[in-house]
Amino acid sequence: MEQKPRNPLASQHVAARKGAAAWGSPTPLKVALLVTVSLALGGLAAWVLLDSTQSSFSMAERNDTAVLVEKGASGAFNARKGLALLDEAASWIESATGRRPLADGRRFTTIMTAGTFASLAPPDPLITERFSGVDSPSRLPLRRFARTMRGGELAFPVFPSPDGSYAVIDLEAAPPLPSMVHALAHAEASFRRPAAVKALTDPFSDGFDLEETARWRFVDETVALLLAELAALGGEAAPAAASFDRAASRYAENGPVRDEHRLRLALTGTVEEKDADYFLAAYGFAARLLAVAGTSATLDFCARVVSGDYDSLEGALARLQGGFGPEDVDSALGS
Repeated sequence: MEQKPRNPLASQHVAARKGAAAWGSPTPLKVALLVTVSLALGGLAAWVLLDSTQSSFSMAERNDTAVLVEKGASGAFNARKGLALLDEAASWIESATGRRPLADGRRFTTIMTAGTFASLAPPDPLITERFSGVDSPSRLPLRRFARTMRGGELAFPVFPSPDGSYAVIDLEAAPPLPSMVHALAHAEASFRRPAAVKALTDPFSDGFDLEETARWRFVDETVALLLAELAALGGEAAPAAASFDRAASRYAENGPVRDEHRLRLALTGTVEEKDADYFLAAYGFAARLLAVAGTSATLDFCARVVSGDYDSLEGALARLQGGFGPEDVDSALGS
């Protein structure tokens, strides 16, 4: 008898029926299994698309404070530890000056990188999320800073934003606590500027004064440098001040700050605005404040600058024992 050709569609239908028969009728267990697999696949897809998964950073938040730490930082340093470091730096400044930074819970972001600032260059999703809606003048310095070959100040590997809304520090380039103290002192001093001082030192203000801005920035650097150096020396601020002169070796002719200055000049061919001589002058001014006004008065002065508790720079200097004034700042800047 002649055999009829096999119908492929019929074969597929039979196979499908056999498969259904093998699976059997739906049961609560099978339905639950299907739901579980579907949820797992959906969760995996969502996890892959999360900003935290795509980002180079981990992030921890507390109220309006956020800390972003680059993944891969040594010692398994993560955002939770970064938040603890920020608290430690704030507590240290409070112990030295009696004023605690960020005490009012203002919006502040700390970005901690691991050995390089290259991770700031791409449009990282967590950074984009954190800075969404922030005025462009605040974001612009961060974008430009990310393109620099070697980031941070010569004295400490930090970059505080001009408006004090965020700070970047390199965890690998220096001891983290002094770096965080330095960055936080800068950020607070800038953010807390009295209205009259801000009108003179803000480039976007009609009353912008270049000379007064240079004086204020030098005093700001002196205060941040002094507090960070005292933190680096360890212990309470007052006893450490007696050994402050030992830190001068970092700024000497063969010290690491001067070496870093030469290296940047060789790599980039450009002269830093705040070069080694600038920091040496700020260091000298800080040492003079300690020697003439004394430790207690100097730390009171730091407290006023960091917290914005002054009406004018001249007035803040005048309260120092020894009769300091703008001319002393000009003299230190010109040295």
